[in-house]
Amino acid sequence: MIGTSQGGRNELVARLLESVANATYRNIEVIFVDQTGGSELDRLFDAYKTRIKYLLLKTNKCSLSVARNLALSYANGDILGFCDDDAFYPRDFFEIMNSQIKLGAFEIVSVPVIDPSSGDPYGGRSFPLDSVSLHYGDVFRHSLSVGTFVSCSNYFPYRFNEKLGAGAQYGGSEETDFFLSLKSAGFDTRFFAGTHVLHDNDPPQTEPRELARKYYSYAIGYGAVLRKYIAHSKLHLSIELLSITSRSIAGCILSRNRPLYFGRLKGLIKGFLRTTI
Repeated sequence: MIGTSQGGRNELVARLLESVANATYRNIEVIFVDQTGGSELDRLFDAYKTRIKYLLLKTNKCSLSVARNLALSYANGDILGFCDDDAFYPRDFFEIMNSQIKLGAFEIVSVPVIDPSSGDPYGGRSFPLDSVSLHYGDVFRHSLSVGTFVSCSNYFPYRFNEKLGAGAQYGGSEETDFFLSLKSAGFDTRFFAGTHVLHDNDPPQTEPRELARKYYSYAIGYGAVLRKYIAHSKLHLSIELLSITSRSIAGCILSRNRPLYFGRLKGLIKGFLRTTI
């Protein structure tokens, strides 16, 4: 399990570690990148040294993709997962996933991500109710990094694109690009509905200009990833492109939050037509 924190979330990190320590499946290693510049996480992890196998790496503040790539260079397990510092797991989660994922099968398995307070899907997403294969467009819609696990061998040369993700040049779509790069390399992709990851919904952002900038930045990455894989998908991703474009145009016309939709549309066009990742 690969995770990172820039600080200010020690209680949430403790909740994450407690869920791993209480898991019914025990063969888990946490590789965690500490960007806090202090020693609080050292003390927090030290409290779990008899209950969890972990490696705590120190680095200056960096983007999410850079931190994950640093951790990937130390990973040597058969199944990779990515734990957000504000996520945690049901007690039997890892036991269920270990029974579902075929070791060495080179596959990607995504599960639902649920807000623990409301019981609703995280971030307003929709997830399949049954276990199904995932096509390129499905990965865009249903595969979140915190709810996706990769079966691989000890040699794993794939990395996140460091132009994408929180703290990077473009604010999102790093996990979609990563998983689609694996799919394009021959990894199978499927959705398993038999368990879930718990993740708090983000608090609503109320500052309109900041939210519009976020929509714009995320849409550039989204458009660039669509462009990168549209040929690999045998043009199936053109449906995703048409869908998000039409919804953005409708929002520009009909919504009171027109700047958000205009920012998303502008970013999508720039990402798809003018941005290479």
